[in-house]
Amino acid sequence: MVNLYRIVDNLISLTENKYEQLKDIYLLTEQQSLAIDAEDMDNLGELINRKQQKIDIIVNLDSQFESITDDLKTIYDVKSLDELETQSANIALLKEGISKVTDILHQILGAENINKKKIEESKSIIEEKMQGTQTGKTALKQYGGMQTYADAVFFDKKID
Repeated sequence: MVNLYRIVDNLISLTENKYEQLKDIYLLTEQQSLAIDAEDMDNLGELINRKQQKIDIIVNLDSQFESITDDLKTIYDVKSLDELETQSANIALLKEGISKVTDILHQILGAENINKKKIEESKSIIEEKMQGTQTGKTALKQYGGMQTYADAVFFDKKID
């Protein structure tokens, strides 16, 4: 029969790895906030790329976790891991790890929402500035504007 303790330990390891990746994502999200404040779009782009790499790792971890839990549910004929609690003491450790993952996910979501608001505010300011520029162009056109000459003008002067 399958060693439940070893399988649950593997799930705990996957959960701990996911938590570490999420901590990195949280730090990257905080750095994004600073980049938004500084209007440093190059740095913001780099942070987004680094965050995406972490997300890709998490997707892989989640896939492995789901596959193992599905197998466990089939082998032990249970609908949730909670039903295995009486069969393995380390299920409590797994639940603790999952709780930590959930907590940091909430922190990331809060930081992401703050960043989203900052970006929306920046976008509104830029749109207002652009609207002001358009108003200035319209006013200049209404006064007829100044005629510009694109042709070159040469002055010929004889030097003695």
